[in-house]
Amino acid sequence: GAGRAIEEFIINDFSQWYLRRSRRRFQHPKTTHERDEAATTSAFVLVTLAGLLAPFMPFLSEGLYQELRKKMKLEEISVHLTDWPNSVKFSARGGSALGRKNVNIKILKDMETVRGVIAEALRHRASAGIKVRQPLASLQIRNPKSEIRKEFVDLIKDEVNVKEISFGKEMQLDTLITTELKEEGTIREIIRNIQEMRKDAQLKPRDAITFQCIGTDGIHALVERHKKFLLGEIGARRIVCGGKKVFKIEREIDFDGATIWLGVDF
Repeated sequence: GAGRAIEEFIINDFSQWYLRRSRRRFQHPKTTHERDEAATTSAFVLVTLAGLLAPFMPFLSEGLYQELRKKMKLEEISVHLTDWPNSVKFSARGGSALGRKNVNIKILKDMETVRGVIAEALRHRASAGIKVRQPLASLQIRNPKSEIRKEFVDLIKDEVNVKEISFGKEMQLDTLITTELKEEGTIREIIRNIQEMRKDAQLKPRDAITFQCIGTDGIHALVERHKKFLLGEIGARRIVCGGKKVFKIEREIDFDGATIWLGVDF
């Protein structure tokens, strides 16, 4: 049971939620402080997990700990010489029984509510057969407006990929895809593939690339219209549409019956 609880946290809370939500803070931070905050939190979680995992997976936890030792000033030479991580009991007011920094219980409960709303909205998208990368116009949610803070409303919009949030008696997702929304969905699909190509090439976020796209005239025009946005999102110094292929890694994707060739040089 303890092992399953750790697994649940690693997969759902840490990996699929916190790290995914923090991706932009790592790749395109607004400030150095923002990036450092995300990195410090991640490092703390990983060190604590290494200790928690030690009795269950002694060799994996030691490997994780040693990798962290290279980048952090950890006192013990082995995870198996560290103290077992302390649990923290929270009072009704959010205070820590072990004297650590206060934790806002309301924020934790609000986030639980928000994640429930997001999960339900994503089920609506799945039922309609619409990928999350395809932006939609609006989502109506049941929760009274007073129960969800503005920053959480923005989080829901981002996770469900909708332009507007409204409040009503039941959840309703606007599944009408306009021409403008379709264009944005195409651009996001291109970005996703380029990011995967960057990963395949083992490039770091700071490594600049040249991106080349060969497709229909409509695709070329679309890329040109969104050129400024693309440059920032994929970390490119230059974007080329058409012409002679110059690349180190390539990929072809099918989109609405048309083939688009993508090339990356670096």
